[in-house]
Amino acid sequence: MPSTVECQVLRRSAIRQTTDQALYHAKLARGYLVPLTDEQITLTFTAVGLRDGSYVGLSGAAGKRLLDRYLRAGDSVSVTLNDSSSGPGPWLLDAFSDHSGAFRLAITASIDEPVLFGRSLEDIALIREKMRN
Repeated sequence: MPSTVECQVLRRSAIRQTTDQALYHAKLARGYLVPLTDEQITLTFTAVGLRDGSYVGLSGAAGKRLLDRYLRAGDSVSVTLNDSSSGPGPWLLDAFSDHSGAFRLAITASIDEPVLFGRSLEDIALIREKMRN
């Protein structure tokens, strides 16, 4: 049976030519973020829910911790990628929320589709190759 290759193109929050925002809500996310641009990408994570918080972890090359934060409901944290402190991608995202909570991801970038998200780097490499063709 063939395996399924999954990957998602994440869009920036303020997409050109529309007033709609691209915001991502999740309870659990673990996978790799791979940039589609050399320019800076800012990720803003917000714990949403009435009382339960979220955890957000983000690691760069060689396991360097870029973000390691527990957020209370309503709190936010931002991290800028593709700069001198984060180094080049890919980055490993590990985020989850407790019980009734969730987290929201907003992306700020100069292009509408700045990053790919997938479970494995092999899946992302296959998708990137197909996107080039």
